Amino acid sequence: MKKRTRTTLAMVLVLALLLTAGACGGKKSEEGSGAADRSDELYVYVTFEKGSEYFNWVYAGFLAAADELGVKAELQGPADADASQEAKVLDTVTGKHPNGILAACADQDTMVSAINNALGEGIPVITCDSDCPGSDRLCYLGTDNSSFGAVAAEYIGEQLGGSGEVIIVTLFGSAAQEERCAGFNDHLAEHYPGIRVVETCNESGDTATAESNTTAALQANPGVKAVFSTGGTGSAGAAAAVRTIGRTEEIVVVGSDFGTATLECMEKGEIHATVVDDPYMMGYQSMLQLFAAAHPTDIISANAPYGHITTSDIYFGCSLVTAEEYTENADLKEKYTNTPSFN
Repeated sequence: MKKRTRTTLAMVLVLALLLTAGACGGKKSEEGSGAADRSDELYVYVTFEKGSEYFNWVYAGFLAAADELGVKAELQGPADADASQEAKVLDTVTGKHPNGILAACADQDTMVSAINNALGEGIPVITCDSDCPGSDRLCYLGTDNSSFGAVAAEYIGEQLGGSGEVIIVTLFGSAAQEERCAGFNDHLAEHYPGIRVVETCNESGDTATAESNTTAALQANPGVKAVFSTGGTGSAGAAAAVRTIGRTEEIVVVGSDFGTATLECMEKGEIHATVVDDPYMMGYQSMLQLFAAAHPTDIISANAPYGHITTSDIYFGCSLVTAEEYTENADLKEKYTNTPSFN
């Protein structure tokens, strides 16, 4: 597993812009004066759930950077969350020999072979949001998921007054969500030892499954006072489960991301807060890194034969938005409800 080093966003911006300029500059020197024509270059973003609001935000940033670079971008992936289908999609994309591939991995083990196959074909691959650390991917860009979980734990710790039982709803097999669980548990252990996680249940990438599994966990643990969903899909399911057993007024629900279903539950008071990150910037920076990897210069890079990109994983911050803040702040509502849409 690759060693993780944190990089600040400011450093990322400077590095990415320098890399982009260097790559473009190198091409100009080869072709003479004038801007290089890269309109035939194709970069593909492969997700495990095409059409997901969260991944649409990532792709919007990815596409914006591609437009600025003058290259083409595509979004590919199965319609429903499915790790094995995503691996097949990535293999199909590899067969088209794009200039680079960005992947958000549903399962950190299932995607290893597909990612390594693409690299074996000379196609640079980086991951974002959901990593595949066991693969040879060149780098990973994502949220600081340990801090993400800690932010949720701090809010729940305050709301419960430092004691009580909690359930976590997560996606088994997802490296990103496993890190959120770990960050959540570690923060509770250090700062709120009186709060105990009594069960961690699988949302399986499906809201209905999240609801049924959370309902069963709540019924088996009637003393639960809070639920934390580590992903957007499970957030609405967790809220529905609490509603189903008639304990909306008693149980604190903390979700993740700012999908429509989560925001609607916040409007209704069924989700008390959600932890949010910046998927647009994640996609934008991922495109810059991928472009740089696809354009090696005369100077040998640490990722040879690919171009100069970061050799450290890149992490973005997160914050907590309460239901009260969301419902009372018109600017915040506008920011989170203007979700981009792609076919």
